[in-house]
Amino acid sequence: MHYDLLFLHPPSVYDFRDMPWFPGPVARLVPESTSVFMAIPMGLMSIADYLDRHGFKVKIINLCEMMLSDPNFNVETFLEKVDASFFVHYNRLKRHKFEFS
Repeated sequence: MHYDLLFLHPPSVYDFRDMPWFPGPVARLVPESTSVFMAIPMGLMSIADYLDRHGFKVKIINLCEMMLSDPNFNVETFLEKVDASFFVHYNRLKRHKFEFS
């Protein structure tokens, strides 16, 4: 299926499977999430819902969940197979900055 926009929700630390890292105090305060912030932000879901209601084909891909559920999951290989006009990467570390590619 072709998507107009594909929203990518990455983990807070991209290569968390390959390197040791120590989560800060905020990671322990987020309910129902992992230390790599698996939960999709409500704002991201709201934007996707708005665009969907206005005729855009949108999808949110939770890369963190996919990486946690399958240790062999390769993000680059997966994204090469996705048919989308725009990929939108949400980066929570840059004060809610969206990057388009």
